[in-house]
Amino acid sequence: MIGSQTRAWILKSLSKRRYTISELSRLLKVSKPTVLYHLRVLERSGYVRKLKDGRKWKYYELTDLGKSLAKILSPIAVIVAIVAIITRVRKLERRPKLAAIERSLVPSVQKTPIPAPISTPPVISTSKPMGFSWFEVVGLILAVLAVILVLIYVYKKKNK
Repeated sequence: MIGSQTRAWILKSLSKRRYTISELSRLLKVSKPTVLYHLRVLERSGYVRKLKDGRKWKYYELTDLGKSLAKILSPIAVIVAIVAIITRVRKLERRPKLAAIERSLVPSVQKTPIPAPISTPPVISTSKPMGFSWFEVVGLILAVLAVILVLIYVYKKKNK
């Protein structure tokens, strides 16, 4: 299966034209053994085939199954990117709130030391719950559904 960003890039590259291992290595900026390993995995899965044209170079191209998978990868990549952006923005939104809470917990510097009373730790209350927003939940559900649909489609295509 795909399972790797490198394999996804290889499929996307091969959807444009045939490539040799050296060309893919330069294009993707990874070593030749790495490209060869991923090409073999894709070849065993039925997404890629090796072409020998009598010369010393061996070209790789997509099979029909690989072409259908390459078409599907773009929408999935967009959905995954949207979910990643939402998650990143959410983490950035939380940081100032946490910093403000931490500052409020640090006692201010006073000239005369006053012994601190023994008490329970302060309760921190925020106006917004720390869970996911509805937008994030819908995005995650759509991403999961898209992946499931792609897997079903590829499985059916492979078993024909």
